[in-house]
Amino acid sequence: MNSIKKLSFGEAAAAWLGDIRPELKGFSHARYHNILELHLLPELEAVPVEEITRERVIALRKRLLEGSEENEPLAPESVSGILSVLKRVMRYASSEKGCRTADLESVTVRRSTPRLRVLSLEEQKRLNRYLLKHPDLPNLGILLTLYTGLRVGELCALKGGDISPEPPAVRVRLTMQRLQTFGQSPRTRVIITEPKSDCSVRLIPLPDFLTPYIRGMRKDPECYFLTGKSDTFLEPRTMQNHFKRAMEACEIEGATFHTLRHTFATRCIEQGFDMKTLSEILGHSGVTITMNRYVHPSMAFKRENMNKLGAVFEE
Repeated sequence: MNSIKKLSFGEAAAAWLGDIRPELKGFSHARYHNILELHLLPELEAVPVEEITRERVIALRKRLLEGSEENEPLAPESVSGILSVLKRVMRYASSEKGCRTADLESVTVRRSTPRLRVLSLEEQKRLNRYLLKHPDLPNLGILLTLYTGLRVGELCALKGGDISPEPPAVRVRLTMQRLQTFGQSPRTRVIITEPKSDCSVRLIPLPDFLTPYIRGMRKDPECYFLTGKSDTFLEPRTMQNHFKRAMEACEIEGATFHTLRHTFATRCIEQGFDMKTLSEILGHSGVTITMNRYVHPSMAFKRENMNKLGAVFEE
């Protein structure tokens, strides 16, 4: 057996991650690194790639899903992400290093789409009243998100120059994230980068009722929208804590910052938005993602549509 065939999984993983590093955004690199360090290398680092069988991967999947004395069970979505990285390393070892590898494509995890929290109409009105009664910049950011579907990282990276007065619109061109720094101190740092997909760069029209508040708060083009300063920003974790305090003040339970995005998408569907328009506003690559991930019509909306059937027989 030659040296190529004895390539270990750890060696293959390091080579793969090194080769794809230039094309990765910081968040993706940190995610792949963590998956390897926490879940794959402890099990497979010294194992020759050619000895990683389908049966071994199935056993690994079982341990990840069910947990062990040392580790808690992982959610199906997390295990699916781990298997995805494992398969990418194996495909790399096969195509770039000439290794014979097992067919792992059929080793998957059944996942269910989570039902995310959406604010009721009464909760949304209560939140509106609170935000307009306490119109500081972070609260205005919450209001802006509730009616544009921005991601928290996109909101935190927003600057005054990204707000177009005529016609009123928000340009999304950057996102902010806190990432791990491997082998460095401090262990994390905040970075501002372009979104990881081209479709996330977009121009979102503002509803008319919102534009007076946005114009009133608009600062210098180089100042961050949430602080009004060019040298100070609110990072996503701080903004999420601010949102939590707003929810407590409004006595709204079970909501996260992402609830705003989910609520926006749901309200748009209830008001008759076409899927293509909504998909582009949310920055999705296609309408299927929009439908499956965010849009869950309320029972009242379903009942209203069902009652339309009766109109067919009315005289």
